[in-house]
Amino acid sequence: AIATRNSLLKKKYENNFFIFGDWRELIDSNAIDGVIITTPPNSHFEILYYCIKKKLPAIVEKPLTLDLKEAKTLLDYSKINPSLVLVDHIFLYDKNFRYFKKLTSEGGKIISIKTKSGNQGPFRQDVCALWDWGAHDIAMCIDLLDSMPTVCSAKYIDKQNLGEIVEAELLFKNQCVSTVIVGNLFKSKVRRFVVEFEDNKLIYDPLNKNIIKEYKNKTGQLINFYKE
Repeated sequence: AIATRNSLLKKKYENNFFIFGDWRELIDSNAIDGVIITTPPNSHFEILYYCIKKKLPAIVEKPLTLDLKEAKTLLDYSKINPSLVLVDHIFLYDKNFRYFKKLTSEGGKIISIKTKSGNQGPFRQDVCALWDWGAHDIAMCIDLLDSMPTVCSAKYIDKQNLGEIVEAELLFKNQCVSTVIVGNLFKSKVRRFVVEFEDNKLIYDPLNKNIIKEYKNKTGQLINFYKE
């Protein structure tokens, strides 16, 4: 079933789906097992709050909300009214990333994490590129290090109207620094996640479905190991 007021979507899907004009009617129908919220971010809070009230499992597109107070309200309410809520940080569930996480856990102390993600666009009125692209990279950093950053900072590398490239730095409690570069002004799509150890580095490259291990042998030669 789909809830939408978009006439083009209604016409496209009406033969294969139940169409509701109001999302409340869909949720109140008691005919569904869960909800996927892919609406504009400024509507996430209201819809998700309603789902939690109904104890209806929900997957919501990132960002969760556009306001920190709203996010905290949802978290507190989900504890009072126990509900299953997932934000769409899809890379955390990618099989290659799960394998990558296993390799990093065996690699010793993580010295730093460096990521770069973005494309030429999209240019959104309501969500900046840091929130649009950075959510995935930061979620992966938190997942790998199993902790929240203690210090966060960000600065513009480039800024043009709705376009931007941003560098964010996250300091974690083990003194690991994660440098996250994201934006919508790159010439082509890129997503690269590098974990550095004392004598080697692991690279997660989801666009090419590769995991790469780089290290130097005794002669100083750089060696690459590829894992599909």
